[in-house]
Amino acid sequence: MQSNNAAQAPRVFVSALPAALAQNLPLLHTIFTTFGEVEDVWARVVNRTRSVHESWGFVRFKLPEGAARAVSFEDWEGLLKDSGLSETSLNVATCAAESEEEVVSEATVIKALEREDAATFDFESFRGRFSKDLARPVLRRDAEVIFRVLQQHRPDTTLQAQLQAAKDAAELPGGKGLLLLTAYSRNYAPGKVCETANRTYAERHGYDFECDVLPADEMLDAIAPRDAHTWYKVLMLRRAIAAGKHGFVVWIDADALVVDQEKPLEAFIAQATNASASWVWGLKQMCVAINGSCKVAG
Repeated sequence: MQSNNAAQAPRVFVSALPAALAQNLPLLHTIFTTFGEVEDVWARVVNRTRSVHESWGFVRFKLPEGAARAVSFEDWEGLLKDSGLSETSLNVATCAAESEEEVVSEATVIKALEREDAATFDFESFRGRFSKDLARPVLRRDAEVIFRVLQQHRPDTTLQAQLQAAKDAAELPGGKGLLLLTAYSRNYAPGKVCETANRTYAERHGYDFECDVLPADEMLDAIAPRDAHTWYKVLMLRRAIAAGKHGFVVWIDADALVVDQEKPLEAFIAQATNASASWVWGLKQMCVAINGSCKVAG
């Protein structure tokens, strides 16, 4: 349970939502009627990491007393279990009065960004925190303003700065082993074929393997305001490097699969030991692309 010092309002902010519950608004509505009459529910599904509940949303009660009861409630484990869910808790916080700005202003964004650390900044996480401050969801029209402010006032969060930070982190003594990353949208036909082959290759050589498979619109939401799916690789790479659990993090495109299953990636990493670039390209002798060029980076 979480709260803040804002005056009690009929709307509460709910975070740490399981994706399954965020996708089931009728059930979410039913759960919160425990505390009073609910006028509406809204949820944003964020399903980037299976083990972490990142979805969030709003519940509006008819009366402030319902919101107050929800915020003070403690036995979420029992209530969720009675609703057929295995999760043990939700975070419920009070909301101030909803922002009167139809589109968020640059001044409001600048103030919110003062609390953000560029080294760990990602738009999706900020979107949830900022929505709580506004007491309404951050929409695409707001995202355009946020992105403009980031470029003008927080250049430390731009892509160039983030990539340099990732490169610096990769050069520090880190974890052991190798992590192979890939991702694709659910409607991308070659994805499953390549995932199967590449997972087999990773298991053969003792590499860790992570593959994100999301609906196309959710993948775009995760990287908003950018509008090309290819940016999702930057999100995954940054997340993996920041975790610091692996000595090397390798990306392979969703339309590329490893044909030479015997040759280890360490052979290519060794080739780049004295290279100025942090990427190893052109591995066509062991990898084939179904659509476009083969790209494996480490």
